[in-house]
Amino acid sequence: MCLPSFDLIVRHLKRVIRNGNDIKSVFVASDNNYMIEELTKALARMKVPVFKQNSPASPHLDLAILGRANYFIGNCISSFSAFVAREREIKGYPTFFWGFPSERSSSSITHEEL
Repeated sequence: MCLPSFDLIVRHLKRVIRNGNDIKSVFVASDNNYMIEELTKALARMKVPVFKQNSPASPHLDLAILGRANYFIGNCISSFSAFVAREREIKGYPTFFWGFPSERSSSSITHEEL
């Protein structure tokens, strides 16, 4: 759930963009795979460009951008996302995490514990 698939990322981004959140671009901060080409292709029909910092990247600049963005989706196991979420909470800005809320309704969730 906290390590989302590419398909989940695209579905979540498209849902956010379609729900009238005034998204004009997507900024990606990562320490691994930015997926810029893949995201650009996936969002091309929506005309939403995808960006990242040019090399060399600065985590401080990433924090500044993400802390002021009008919408932030973080990774729930990331300490970096936690820093951003804390700043945004203080400012009253919305913060979300990949996979939350779940795409399934609560009525379709089954419990399999003993």
